[in-house]
Amino acid sequence: MNHSLFHLQKSGIMRIIILLVFTSFFTLMPISSVHATSINEMGWPFPSGQTWYVYQGYNGYTHKIQSGGWDDTYAFDLVTTTWGDINSAGGASVIAPISGSTTVGNRSASGMGWDVYIRPGDGTLVLLAHMMNVTQNAYNGWVNKGEMIGQVYDQHPGGVNHLHLVVHNASGTAIPLNFGVWHYPSPNPNPVPPGGPTYSSGDWRGTKIMTAAYNDRVSCVINQDGRIDCFLHGSDNHIYQKYWDGATWQGWFDLAGTLASAPTCFPLSSIIHCFAQGTDGHMYQKYWDGATWQGWFDLGNPNGGTPVTPTPVTPTPVTPTPVTPTPVTPPRYSVWLPMIRR
Repeated sequence: MNHSLFHLQKSGIMRIIILLVFTSFFTLMPISSVHATSINEMGWPFPSGQTWYVYQGYNGYTHKIQSGGWDDTYAFDLVTTTWGDINSAGGASVIAPISGSTTVGNRSASGMGWDVYIRPGDGTLVLLAHMMNVTQNAYNGWVNKGEMIGQVYDQHPGGVNHLHLVVHNASGTAIPLNFGVWHYPSPNPNPVPPGGPTYSSGDWRGTKIMTAAYNDRVSCVINQDGRIDCFLHGSDNHIYQKYWDGATWQGWFDLAGTLASAPTCFPLSSIIHCFAQGTDGHMYQKYWDGATWQGWFDLGNPNGGTPVTPTPVTPTPVTPTPVTPTPVTPPRYSVWLPMIRR
């Protein structure tokens, strides 16, 4: 056998092997994992258009520093209907609220389900606890924001199927959810236990949390102080507001309403006026007085409160009148030709 040909074949095979190994390495490695994210990018842990409620949270009942030093002071337990429905959340879909590296903990033997830990890369840690059917991407070590990562555990021994959410800083201390889409105050020092008739201020039990899918255009205005306010019509017929305070975006904030159209908003000095059509056909107004939102105010409609149904008009046919033309006799002219001499 020709030795030169043998060496060429051997070197070619080695190149192919090296190329395959190199390609496989980058194919299996999550490409997004090289990009660190910030906790300020954190969104909701459930799909767009859904409404969830706080069952307990912010120093409420069991949300303290637990045995072993785990800090749940600023944790939320989330359910999918009202805070008193203990079984509503079982099997509900959970998405990654932020991109980051992941680990999965298994506490199913004690009836607590599975836990997904997400580390965005800025030193914080996001825990989503009491889950089941955790997806393979979470086990692979990286998730992207918005990806499905599992479902809420449906056999919680405490009798309340819920999603437990808490964020720790780099030292392992729970921190308030005042970033991304989350904006909540300090914890209540005197929370009420689950089962009470209402939630206490600061504990946030019963608070509605919604990711609004929007139906129409977005209306944005610039106030005299340079603040940008944006409004949209949610799929739940509420109006939602988000604003730029000069440094960061705040919101979305639920402005409520039962509206069928996107709002039309405009600034007047430090006041913002918004108008929209209600599902009853009336026009409604809401305005920002410089400190708080006022309204919605029912402005009625042109027919005194009843939606106007247009009356069809039957056109009257027009018969054209024939016109007889008057004949015109053209005038006579005399034409003088010059005499031409030969």
